[in-house]
Formats: sequence, C-alpha cells, structure tokens
Amino acid sequence: MALPRWPHKRDPREAERAEHAASIISAYPHVFDASATLREMQGGPMRIQLSADAHPFAVTAPRTIPYCWRWDIKDQLEDLLAKDIIVQSPHDAISSMDAGARWFTTFDAKMGYFQIKIAEEDQDLTCFITPWGRYKLKRAVMGLLSSGDEYNRQGDQVLGDIPPAAQPLRDLLKPWNEWCWTPQHDVAFEKTKEALIAPPILAHFDASLPTMLQTDTSKLHGMGFVFLQQHGEAWKFIQCGSRFLTDAETRYAVIEVEMAAVLWAVRKCCVYLAGLPYFDQVVDRRPLVPILNSKHIGEVENPRLPRMKMKLRIFTFAAGWQSGKCHSMPDALSRSKVQSLVEDNDVLDDADPLHAALVLSLLATCEEGISLCNDTLQCLHDAHQGVDRTKRRARQTIYWPGNDRGVENTVKSCSRCRELL
Repeated sequence: MALPRWPHKRDPREAERAEHAASIISAYPHVFDASATLREMQGGPMRIQLSADAHPFAVTAPRTIPYCWRWDIKDQLEDLLAKDIIVQSPHDAISSMDAGARWFTTFDAKMGYFQIKIAEEDQDLTCFITPWGRYKLKRAVMGLLSSGDEYNRQGDQVLGDIPPAAQPLRDLLKPWNEWCWTPQHDVAFEKTKEALIAPPILAHFDASLPTMLQTDTSKLHGMGFVFLQQHGEAWKFIQCGSRFLTDAETRYAVIEVEMAAVLWAVRKCCVYLAGLPYFDQVVDRRPLVPILNSKHIGEVENPRLPRMKMKLRIFTFAAGWQSGKCHSMPDALSRSKVQSLVEDNDVLDDADPLHAALVLSLLATCEEGISLCNDTLQCLHDAHQGVDRTKRRARQTIYWPGNDRGVENTVKSCSRCRELL
C-alpha cells in the first residue's frame, strides 16, 4: 500500500488533517490497534545478566502503600496485566482484611506448647538421652510443670479484659479452695460475660469514616498520640504510640515541642493519612491552632515552626483545640513512653557540632567570647572547604561583627589545608 502523503504546500484544514490521519491508521492498522495486548518490539527478548558476585535475596513483605492510594495502584496493575506487561505470581496467604469484615474463621493453636521458646540459658535443664545421643528442648513441652502456666500467661496478653474479670472464678476452681459461691462471684461472672460480648476497642482503618489524630507532649517526659475513627457513636483506636523527647527537643519551647509531636504522629500514621481527603488534628495548646490552620509560613516568626509546617503540607487536615482534661489519652501516652529517642529522632536533627558550639556561646561569659568564636569557626571549617564556601555556611547559621574576616583567617591558618595546596 502506498504511503499517505500531503501533496499541498498550504497548511491543511482540520477536516483534511482528520482525513489524512485516518488514511495513515488504515495503512498501518497493527501499529495503531490499542484493543489487543501491547506488541513486542522486533529483535528478540532481552536477557538480564548478573554479575559473578551477585547474591540472591528474598523479599517477603510488600512495600507499605497508603490506604487511600491502593485502589489507584491496583487499577494500574490490572491495566499492566491486561496489556501482558506483567504476570501475577501465585501466592497462598491472605495479605489483607477488609475493614467491614464481620465473620472470621477460628483456628486452634497447632502444637501450642511447642510455640513457646525456652530461654537459651535454661535449655540444658531439659536435656534427655537416647540411643542416638543427647538432646535438649528448645521449645516448651507437655509434662513440664511450668509449660501450662507460661502458655496461659502469653495467651492472656491477647485477651484484653477477660482474664482480670474471670480471675475470681479461676480461684473458685482451684482444688485446694472450698467451693463457695458469693456475690463477688456473681459480679465477676457478669463482668466476664460483658467482656466476652463487648466489641473490641481496636478497629480496622476505613477511609470513609471520620478520622481524628490527637497529640500531646509532656515537657519533662515525652510525646504521645492516638489515631481514632468514628464507628457509629464511638471513637475507636486505629493506632497509638509514644516516645521520649530527644536531647534537643528538651530545649524547645512548649509550642515547638507540640508542633514536633504533630509532625512525628503524622509520620507514624502516614500509611493511613496520605491521600486522605480530610482529618481532624486535635491539640491542647490553643496558640498552635492558627499556626496549623490559617497562618502562612512567612507570618510565623519562630524559625523552627515554619520548617515543621512545610513538612505537613502533603496532608489535608484542620487543627482543633480541646482542653487538657478532655485530652487524657495522648496525655497519658506522653507520660508513658515505649520507644527510645534514638529510634524516632526523625523530626529535626540538631546534633550538629556547629549548633552545639553556638549553644555554648550563648551560655558563655563575655571573657570567654573570643575563645568560643574561634571554636565555632573551627566547626565551620571542619569539612576543610575554601573561603567562599565556608563564608556561605557561616552566613546561614551565625553572625557577629567581623565574622567574615574571622573565616578568612581560620581557613588561611589551617595547617591541613596548607599541606594539600
């Protein structure tokens, strides 16, 4: 078939362009056919070559994707499957559970005692001998006096309020106690029934439900948060957490620590909050509300608050205030830390030698000022950069009269720099 051509020198009209395009499509139907799977390029398949020192490794868990983005990504995967670009590998495990699930399959613990690990220093106590040698137990076993107690103890950790409520009934069943049913046992029996039929406090995340994030800090202790969603008339937990303050955060102003708690909590709940159309951010410090809601970054004079607010721009929320007496859950968590400050030191990094030198300079007396200035200049020049770059770094962090001349003298008097020149 002859190639379609445009024989005229003038620009074609719209109808002529459409006619010309239709002729090209009809001449090359296999190129413009979008109904079938994506065609392969000619030239054979591509081979992936591994280097001689390559070592295989396994990935057993998927990357965490925010809930509000999952359906969009799933649609993209389905489109790639339809175009024969990817193929799904078989899997034999359930990877997720719908938020509205009501019926669940119950399972019995297979070889339950064998699921309890014996401490390594106690394993020698379980040694037994056979015709083929000696063995020692690494897991709990039937017949060991403490196996049942330990199994029940670990099982009670996941049963919530049921074990405490049923404790008086357990005592009644012990063989060395006299059977005597009292009003106390009536109360315990009713509490046990209530605990068994009460709905769980924790709930699955549902992007369509009202969402609230409450944060609080204790200036001498730490910070905590609770992430809640409204199920009917009740607000249920989705996630909660707490941690210590870092050494730098203990020197923050109160409003700065409160903002740091908001940023840390939002990052912890990012898998739920990213892409969410709206959620409520609740704090117990009223001056923080306009900073989070209405004030522009340029209107906030505190230099630390705008930096933290910029990191919150990808989330859509409205900040609100409630009094401290109604803010008990995050307040209690902020006073009961469960994570160390080393693991979660991701809000602001003030562990800079230059910053430390500046803090010392603010606390120093006038007689020590010259010495501290020299120490600060040495920190600025730790990377052994030239005069211009060291000056640029100094202008971003410090100022005192004549600091440019001090930078020049420090760089020129550096013995290591002179050796390299």
